[in-house]
Amino acid sequence: MENQQNVEQAQKVTGFSDNKLITALKSVQRRQWAWYACNLVFWGAVFIGMGAGHVTQKWFWFPVYAAFFLTFSPLSTDNFTFFKGKLSEDSDKQLSSFGYLTCSSFVTWVFAKSIYNSAKLGASYGIVGGLAYSAWYSSFTCVSVVIYRLRLKGYKSLPEAINDKYGPMACISFMLAIVYRLYQEVWSNQIVVASFYGVFGEKSWWLAVALTIITPALYVLVGGMRASMVSDVWQCLFEVALLIGVLGTIGTVLHSNHWPNIFTWNPKPGVEMYSLKGGIDVLIVGLLQGGFSYGFFDPVLTDRAFLAEPKTMVKSYFVGGCLATLFIIFYSLVGIFGNMAYKLDPRAKLFPKIKGGEVSAVAAYLGPDAYAAVNILMLASSLSVLDSTMSSCAKLFGPELYGFIKNGRPTKLMDASQTEVWIGRLGLIVIAIVGTLTLKGESNAFNATSVSGTTVAGLGPPIIMLEFMQGYNPLAFHIPFWFGICMGIAFQIASSNPQWAVMNGFKVGYGGSSLLLGVNIFVIVVAFGLTYIFSFEHSLRNRDVSGFSPVTACDVKVADEEEKNEKSLQC
Repeated sequence: MENQQNVEQAQKVTGFSDNKLITALKSVQRRQWAWYACNLVFWGAVFIGMGAGHVTQKWFWFPVYAAFFLTFSPLSTDNFTFFKGKLSEDSDKQLSSFGYLTCSSFVTWVFAKSIYNSAKLGASYGIVGGLAYSAWYSSFTCVSVVIYRLRLKGYKSLPEAINDKYGPMACISFMLAIVYRLYQEVWSNQIVVASFYGVFGEKSWWLAVALTIITPALYVLVGGMRASMVSDVWQCLFEVALLIGVLGTIGTVLHSNHWPNIFTWNPKPGVEMYSLKGGIDVLIVGLLQGGFSYGFFDPVLTDRAFLAEPKTMVKSYFVGGCLATLFIIFYSLVGIFGNMAYKLDPRAKLFPKIKGGEVSAVAAYLGPDAYAAVNILMLASSLSVLDSTMSSCAKLFGPELYGFIKNGRPTKLMDASQTEVWIGRLGLIVIAIVGTLTLKGESNAFNATSVSGTTVAGLGPPIIMLEFMQGYNPLAFHIPFWFGICMGIAFQIASSNPQWAVMNGFKVGYGGSSLLLGVNIFVIVVAFGLTYIFSFEHSLRNRDVSGFSPVTACDVKVADEEEKNEKSLQC
């Protein structure tokens, strides 16, 4: 039954007859077996060479990971597999789609950068820091509900919906913003993994940076979205097992040393934990960005929301979002533990960065076994989001950007050509190179979330209000979107130049993120207001200054028809 459904799907995609299709499928199977054989020979030679060269254990994880996923990644020979991951919208495949989509949505938001940021916030604010970072995961609810409504209206992607309601300039502006986000995902996740392999800027550090991006890029080049989603399922299992192991080790140390309760530990004695100074300001920022804008700035999240049957997608995002939120709170315990160890154990002073929740420092303090486990965990979580980033790059550069340039609108994924598949592959290579070169100057992974989230705070309101838009309203997108970007740039300038007092009036409270909080509240409220005001652009454009509708060609045609009908009735 399943084979018959696969054949029917393949016929729908390729347009081949039965005989031609069987020949094509046999050809694909032969190529797949040849691919297995080549990988076996190549990776066997790599491991023999590394063993002969006495390479340290931690460097083996890269080829192990690459060998496994590159070997078993399905070869994508059509647009349905490469861009849609073979997740159809047929109701009889809901269970399979639910499993893939739940694992994928969950694991792509439990990535190296998020683990790193959550641990750092945990070290700064205790459990409030973990709750604060988990607030960004409200994006799952916002994105799934909004895109569910858009899909019921027949839209197949966000660029398509934006192009329809706000016009081509709005569409291209949105896609360029997404290019910027994908580029950020590359360097911010590379930094975290590289911290396990050397000091910033060293040769070993740069080698780890290169391997971190080359590994997922290879198997996504081969298998596209399907390879990314298959790897997500395995990565999900890895991360669950490794998290249990790491938390078990931490629990053993806490119990044997009779240290205080990790959930009530306050890294800042004298500061109330549940206050704006204690990290609640960051939590509110996370809720604002996650609930209204940040999710739409993540193509990995929005792309998957257009896969599978709409109701199945919503269920998958609910389960995946809840799991990801819990996991990121648990990961903050790593940073809290590091802060505790620094203050309670003199031996921890040998690892200076442990005080600030540096994950690699905490792992080194826990011993070689824990260090190896955390190393694998960070590698798996980093590569899981990077392969998803690569698949989103391919979709963006291929059918969306190239389709927009060629046809004036994004191409629907089911209509994508082989040319667009290859342009997508070229696009992911370009973004991998550009993102890596950024590391010559940037080293703060948290900037990729908080600062960029503020810059695009004006993006959410126009997208949230898409389904309510009547007619064609370009300004309802552009005014709030560019207003948010200008405010985000002003915030970045003020953050890097404390003496620049122009933005001080936006501060809310006295916490460390008072300016961040104030700017986000202001931008989101104003952006919703601007979107609402300019949503009347369509109706205003169709009226002249005296309040009478201008005569259009359509009106003349209707008037002529009415006149003819009148004459025929008189006759």
